[in-house]
Amino acid sequence: MIQLWLFASPVAYPLSVVPNSWRWLYLVLNPAAGLIDAFSRTLALGESPDGPALAISFAGTIAVSFIGYRAFKALEPNFADVI
Repeated sequence: MIQLWLFASPVAYPLSVVPNSWRWLYLVLNPAAGLIDAFSRTLALGESPDGPALAISFAGTIAVSFIGYRAFKALEPNFADVI
């Protein structure tokens, strides 16, 4: 899964290859993409990060964190039985 996530993140390719109509969904589903793009823009290209892309990634991170927390709290009582 981690290797698949590596290829799904804009590490080897720029975020600009993702079509504009799909970019917001891509950033929500892969919150690391906005951060990786911001680092590559800043360090490799000397440009400022894309603000909307970072904001969408941040919103995706908050959503994934909230969903993960709720799932953890729902499954927490059964952890002692499984472990």
